[in-house]
Amino acid sequence: MTARRAIRTLFAVTALLMCGARLASASPSLPLSDGPVVEPPKLSPAEAPKAQAADGSVLVASVTDSGIEVYAADSAGQQTLVASLPEFRVGEPVDASLWYLENASRLTVSLDGTKLAFTAQRAGQWALFVYDMSSWTVRQVPIPNQLVPFWSPDSSAVLLTVNSDEPQWRLTEPYNDYVYELVSGSVNQVTFSPDDIEWDMSWLPDSSGLFYVGAGAVCETCNASDALYYVSRDGSETRLLAIGDALAPADSFGSICDPTWSEPNQRIYFIIGCTWE
Repeated sequence: MTARRAIRTLFAVTALLMCGARLASASPSLPLSDGPVVEPPKLSPAEAPKAQAADGSVLVASVTDSGIEVYAADSAGQQTLVASLPEFRVGEPVDASLWYLENASRLTVSLDGTKLAFTAQRAGQWALFVYDMSSWTVRQVPIPNQLVPFWSPDSSAVLLTVNSDEPQWRLTEPYNDYVYELVSGSVNQVTFSPDDIEWDMSWLPDSSGLFYVGAGAVCETCNASDALYYVSRDGSETRLLAIGDALAPADSFGSICDPTWSEPNQRIYFIIGCTWE
């Protein structure tokens, strides 16, 4: 198992936009169980919003021989089918006629609780799917790589990022990230370093853009090191916010990790000197 270690050096950059909404750096994932009907998961109050539908019921997913089904479970344990995906499975592809999600965490819920987003492959081709739980309709959008979906806080867009907390062993270049806009249907490229993988990508709380850590930033007095960036959601503007090596103590690495938005302070905090063991 990979462990992360960081020196106790914490920095902050002032936020680019003074935003009042809640930050959502990761989309809600559905618990996954075998069998056609599943028991509602026991979630702590902090975890409950991660799997809630618009009416507050908890969403759970089930994989059967006939596909993936999603149920809404209310506080009394009553379950209602809200999504049926007969052409989808989870795991390694074995049937060229079916779509395969790499794992259950690819099935994510919009923050308003009305839609599901997930990526899947069929015959080596990847696509993003957006499922509307009110109309039982699904959109299919071709994507160029094995990407992980994360909803924007306002539920109007889906970030498709190369990097996530889970290993992705079949990644191939280019290592770019994209934002899918639900209203226009456009897919906007937001990172442009095809040889490098950006990480720790998170939405700003007003959904106007994202911040992330990337490699390769150079300054006059430092070597190439990690850097913190901002990018607009349409990819038209990128800003360099901080260079790790320029801020790190002399005996420390210039690596950056765990950038986090602080709503009370309206800043992005991050750690300098991270190493992985």
